[in-house]
Amino acid sequence: MATFSAKNFAAANYNLFRPTYSTSFYEHLMKYHNGPTSLVVDVGCGPGTAARALLPFFDKVSGHDASAAMIATANSKAAENLPPQDFERVSFHVSSSEDMGDVESGTADMVTVAQAIHWFNHKLFFQEVLRVLKPGGTLAYWYYVDPVFPKYPALNKIADNFIYDDPRYLGSYWEQPGRNLLRGFLKDVAVPEHSFTQVKKFEFHAEQFEEGGPEKEPPLYIHQKVTLNDYKAYCLTSSAYHAYKLAHPDEQIDVLDLMVEEMNKEMGWTAKDNESKILDMVFNTGYVFAKKA
Repeated sequence: MATFSAKNFAAANYNLFRPTYSTSFYEHLMKYHNGPTSLVVDVGCGPGTAARALLPFFDKVSGHDASAAMIATANSKAAENLPPQDFERVSFHVSSSEDMGDVESGTADMVTVAQAIHWFNHKLFFQEVLRVLKPGGTLAYWYYVDPVFPKYPALNKIADNFIYDDPRYLGSYWEQPGRNLLRGFLKDVAVPEHSFTQVKKFEFHAEQFEEGGPEKEPPLYIHQKVTLNDYKAYCLTSSAYHAYKLAHPDEQIDVLDLMVEEMNKEMGWTAKDNESKILDMVFNTGYVFAKKA
């Protein structure tokens, strides 16, 4: 997670171009929780996307992130977007996932992690979750990874080459083991069985995409209508791209521009199409819910 914590990481762009989560997903989470709603602690909160979305469901929301830049963005976005009565109910803190010192022991009804647990020291994180959660409190973490274009497999092949496969590009710049954990649907992140009960796991694989949407939408479903320029903007927020640019400050043509050019060549599209042609983009997603024993 060192890249996102760096002072020169563009936290504002992360806020602009990363996916958000539907109200129906939070309602699904709260149905599972079915308990007190005094305090939720959002760990690895980034620019505060999930923390703000949790405000309708809890009296107080406490967001935590190791990146001062992310916390600054979270505070500014909260000030910009929340009415005073809601702004007073959310707070953001620079702290690690292993030491949430601002949270008193046994006071949290829920601990959430949106798109961040793959960066954590899991043993220490679970210990800290057990410290702050009330008995019977909920731990919920969820994630998305590797968006695909269901109707254009050739685009997916080019994206995989630039983002993972070709060592000349982004593949060797991902922080590990975090990225591989995420690509593996966090199967190697084990919730301590002796400390948690009622563990509920869910995965959605993007190849399950159906034209017009699935007959019954999965609990965590991220389907966007995007242009290639939108997709490039999303890729710009990745830790691998940030690390790559630091290693190649004098590169004449941006690596993501090369990727888009190759996509255009493959499909017979022009630069104008990058702004106007609308594509379906679907993410692989998943979540884990559990109760403190």
